Amino acid sequence: MPNEKNIQVKGIKCRAYPNYAQQVLLTKTFGCNRVVWNKALEIKQKAYKNRGKTISVITIMRAVTIWKHSYMPWLADVDSISLQQTLRDLDKAYKSFFRRGHGYPKYKSKTEQQSYRTNNPKVIDENHIYLPKVGSVRCRITQDITGRTLNATVSKTTTGKCFITLQTEFEPERLEPVDKTIGIDLGVKDAVICSDGVVFENQHITKKYEKKLARAQRKLSKTKGSRKGEKASNRHKKARRNVARIHEKIANSRRDFTQKLTSQLVHENQVIAAEDLNVSGMLKNHYLAKSVADVSMAEIVRELKYKSEWYSRTFVQVDRFYPSSQLCSVCGYRNPATKSLSVRAWTCPRCGTHHARDINAARNIEQEGLRILGWDTPEEKSCLDNPNSSVSSRTRLHVA
Repeated sequence: MPNEKNIQVKGIKCRAYPNYAQQVLLTKTFGCNRVVWNKALEIKQKAYKNRGKTISVITIMRAVTIWKHSYMPWLADVDSISLQQTLRDLDKAYKSFFRRGHGYPKYKSKTEQQSYRTNNPKVIDENHIYLPKVGSVRCRITQDITGRTLNATVSKTTTGKCFITLQTEFEPERLEPVDKTIGIDLGVKDAVICSDGVVFENQHITKKYEKKLARAQRKLSKTKGSRKGEKASNRHKKARRNVARIHEKIANSRRDFTQKLTSQLVHENQVIAAEDLNVSGMLKNHYLAKSVADVSMAEIVRELKYKSEWYSRTFVQVDRFYPSSQLCSVCGYRNPATKSLSVRAWTCPRCGTHHARDINAARNIEQEGLRILGWDTPEEKSCLDNPNSSVSSRTRLHVA
């Protein structure tokens, strides 16, 4: 229907500046949620060990109510909705481990990032957000919030910064359709290689900070509190925050790069084709793991997926076993000798076209993506005039 609204959900992260009383209450809320998580996880583990069954989230919620009136009266001082949500999150994580093979839930530590989720937040104005039990918190809101606010996640990083992430409904801006398709090849030397020849270089963000990070970690290891059982000194806490700041800088730089890159690709192209890479398997290769993690392959694909859905673009993934690097993008000849990563360029023995490995792979990914979608490109004549045109091989054979 032409008037149908495309309602999506996104998170808007705002830097928060709570006053001293609010900081004390937030710290207490973080601690209570951490205690409830750890206690509930212990109960679930014992129940599964003794009976081979877990305990439902409703049963544990009732137990928390009993705790409040018995030996944990301080649980009543914080937002009760956040405690219930923590138990739901634990139950979801527990089920994901057994049903989907995700990581087993871990006990939470006070030295890690702290967070809790609550309902009924209210945006008072452009500089204040109301949270249950906490009140009006001064914030820096950088985006317009026009839709309904669903919930809020309050978090505190290891560097001491406080954030409020609002999950809101919004209607994405409708982008004008463009007559352009593209295939992308994700790599390590270059982050993204496009079928039209555009290359986005790998920023090597970890490499930029690794010397500074190593220096800070050596300094941390020499302070009192680095060994197990030692009480952390003030110097140790200061050194730990310094290490956390460097990690935070690396994470922020990666996020900035991937967000700008994926937004540009989605705005400029109607169809985007990419490989369905086994990134978790690639990370098990000790020679490539650091470089693969630094380039954020999985995050680039994830952002392309949801942004394509937001802005009515088409995103398609090609099977990971598709031999994109071995096929000639012009005539379709398969050259097994190019399977080795050391071959960066090759000439097709059938048609004589010289290929750069990554650009040729991106063109093949684009052609395969169009074939999966069942789309024929309208540039049938241009593929005869230009043998390097990135149209699908099915269309080229049809024209011939």
